[in-house]
Amino acid sequence: MPGTLGTLLLLGALLFSWPAPIPSAIVLLAAGYAASLFLGHPQLDVSAPLVAGGLVLVAELAYLALELRPAVAAERGLLLRRSVVIGALALGSTAAGGAVLGAGALPAGGNLAWEAIGVAAAVGVVAVLTRLAREHAAD
Repeated sequence: MPGTLGTLLLLGALLFSWPAPIPSAIVLLAAGYAASLFLGHPQLDVSAPLVAGGLVLVAELAYLALELRPAVAAERGLLLRRSVVIGALALGSTAAGGAVLGAGALPAGGNLAWEAIGVAAAVGVVAVLTRLAREHAAD
């Protein structure tokens, strides 16, 4: 049911050139997928990264379709560059989802090496977020 509502909401957003409902439509589509996981088999779904990448692709292509709707002369090669960026974003999100899925499938042991990897990953995330915050504050 949420997936159907998300599809209809996305269709309406594209038909009426209204970008505001696109995030809600993506959330409803994701909720439909999540509901199917709870109603289906209780095992780990290995296709989850593909679904995540597909949702990112749908959202980006929906926004691109709305941006291209007015008849405006675009810079030469702009559509090709945007397509490459959108494709890379979808592939990157699929790869990140696969990495998280793979990490979640590992046995949870109390190994000191895994603890060190976890600490290093947390420090890396904090460092990236700090740098992004500083760059945003400088703008």
